[in-house]
Amino acid sequence: MIDQGPGETSQEDAARIEVATIDDLDAIMTLERTCLGGEWSPRSWSDDVVHGQSAGAGVSRRWVGVIRYDGRAVAVSDLALAAETADILRVAVLPSFRRRGWARALLEGGLAWAARHGGETCLLEVEAGNDAAIALYEAMGFAEIARRGEYYGPGRDALVMSRPITLEAGQAADDNEERGIG
Repeated sequence: MIDQGPGETSQEDAARIEVATIDDLDAIMTLERTCLGGEWSPRSWSDDVVHGQSAGAGVSRRWVGVIRYDGRAVAVSDLALAAETADILRVAVLPSFRRRGWARALLEGGLAWAARHGGETCLLEVEAGNDAAIALYEAMGFAEIARRGEYYGPGRDALVMSRPITLEAGQAADDNEERGIG
């Protein structure tokens, strides 16, 4: 929920960051098709969600978070952790739910998870022409470290961005998660 002040409510009161479950797969696939071009298959997402739910003998190495609004996932983020390096693989928010800070909230949730599990650095790739995403990442402390020519196809380069993962950032995200998004 979002803090509004005494007696005030918001449409966003029904929104929460949660770890994705297999029941979210249909909504995640809608996000994939609507926001990300549908390149990932239901099997890929299913594997990530299931892997993220199971810690097995060790620690889960995948975090798939969703923001639920009125019971359905309207935003998703997928983050992997290998050794001390986290990799943001996917971030999507349905167009009608953008500009509410929900992508940032999901990213902060993923960074908090990575901090708790030994992550020290976070990487991501973003299309060089995606100005809104780049602005968000830069505001969150990511800096460009490389460019991959035509990574997304002819004339569509990828920027590789990186930032350190700090315990302070992880704690701030945990605090946001406890109160809800925002």
